[in-house]
Order: sequence, then C-alpha cells, then structure tokens
Amino acid sequence: MGFNNDSNEKDKGSWYVEEPKHGNDHGNDKDPNSVQGPGDERFSDNGQPGDEEVIRRVYIHIEPNTMLFTASMVLGIITVATALLGTVYLPFMLGGIAIVMGILSRDASGTLDFKAKLGILLGTAGIILNIVVVATSVYSVFNNPEQYATFNSVFERVYGEDFASFMQENGVSFPIPE
Repeated sequence: MGFNNDSNEKDKGSWYVEEPKHGNDHGNDKDPNSVQGPGDERFSDNGQPGDEEVIRRVYIHIEPNTMLFTASMVLGIITVATALLGTVYLPFMLGGIAIVMGILSRDASGTLDFKAKLGILLGTAGIILNIVVVATSVYSVFNNPEQYATFNSVFERVYGEDFASFMQENGVSFPIPE
C-alpha cells in the first residue's frame, strides 16, 4: 500500500492510497497483506501495475484540524485580554502558542481558515499590546514621582531596602524622579 498525491484531487486535500487487490493467487505463497510494489513480478518494469494486477484507489480526504484553529482563535482572544490586564509573561506564552497553532492548522493545500487567521492576528496583536503596556508602565513608574514612591514602598516591603540603594549596590545609576 503506497500513498500517492498525484491525483487531480490533490488541490482539494484528497490523496489516494494504492492498494493491491488480491484475487485468486494460484500457487502464490506470498502474504496477501504484505506491501507489494515495484520489483514484484505483478508490476511491470516501470513500476505500474501489470495486466494481472488491478489497483484499487481509496480516496482519503484530509481536512484541516478544526480543533487547532479554534484553539488558536480562543488563545488569541485570551492573549489580548491578559495583555490588557497588565500581566507580563502570560500574553507572550499564549500569543506564541496561538500563532503556532494557527500556522499548524493549515489544510493540505496550505490555506488557512478564518479562525486560524484570526488566532494568528490576535496572538500577534496581544504580544505587541503586551510590549506596549509593559513599556508604558515602566516608563510611567520611573517618570512620575507618585508612581515611583508607590513602587519603591512595595520594593522595600518585599526586599528590605529601597530601589535606589539596591541599584547602586549593583553598580547601576539612574535618575530618580522627584
């Protein structure tokens, strides 16, 4: 049994399987379930079936994986939502997974479903939105004295020293907003 994708149906996602049809094998002690192919006496020199062998073609329709593009779209939506909520790591992970699942959900002809395209788009938008939200937050903390004071008090409670002295101990200097 061999897979072939040279049919006219290939563009529609259908492939066929060539399977030898076993009739009355007079004196042939070969296993009828074994794979037959070129080099077998029932095939001609060019690998095509001989006169005594008939090939049965079974068409297999390969459909895109609907679970992958649905999961891609759902993860893309969750990525945008978590990016808007200000989480840092989750949108990067979920957005990357949404993009990969969307790409993997292509059908045999290489086309993407609308849900897969939407998942890729939302995953990418969520990652970009997350970068913008995080960058804006960091910028505002270090340029607004009230937000820096709040950040510094939380830092002191967690680490036991203020942020400026921590950075100076590690050899980094930066302007403190006043």
